[in-house]
Amino acid sequence: MTDAKSRGQDPTPEALQESIKSGFESVKHLTTLNAGSIVLIATFLRDIFPPTIDELLKWLIALSFLFFAISLAGAAIAMWYFSVMVRSWRPFQQIRGRYRTAIAAPSFCFVYGLCCFGMAVLINLFKVKSLTTKIWLIDLLAVIFVGCITAYFAYYAYKDDPQGTSKARRFAVSTTLMVVLVGLIGGFVLVSNQAGIFR
Repeated sequence: MTDAKSRGQDPTPEALQESIKSGFESVKHLTTLNAGSIVLIATFLRDIFPPTIDELLKWLIALSFLFFAISLAGAAIAMWYFSVMVRSWRPFQQIRGRYRTAIAAPSFCFVYGLCCFGMAVLINLFKVKSLTTKIWLIDLLAVIFVGCITAYFAYYAYKDDPQGTSKARRFAVSTTLMVVLVGLIGGFVLVSNQAGIFR
């Protein structure tokens, strides 16, 4: 027997309520994790890093705080949105995209905040002094961040239209590959310029 999802129909009210509750709980945990990360990092920042750190580490730490703050604000807004969605009479097909985004956006920001702070800790731990290595690491972070966002849309373009040759799927996949390629080329150019290879 074909279920409601495979037929493209709305789920039952009970299933929709459970999905909304699960989404609400997910973003609620995200608010706790973000607030805890901001407090813990701010508390132990002086113990983790030396009194004098270079500008790159400062930017990575600042970016991690920024992404945690954006994720915290996004999760709080998502909690409000899920509370409103419970009483909404709109078909689920109309709110499905916003339902995904309400969970995915703060989750991406939280994970990337962790990546930025983790990269700063690793650079400080292994005493990375080479600017070319640091440029490669920052470029890798940027490629992963933009590539993951693009891959997210590529995945749901495929999931929503699993049969045939979807233009949206081809566009999303090609954009993902282009982002990764441009990011790697950009990193190579920056490193080459810093190392003086083409001078």
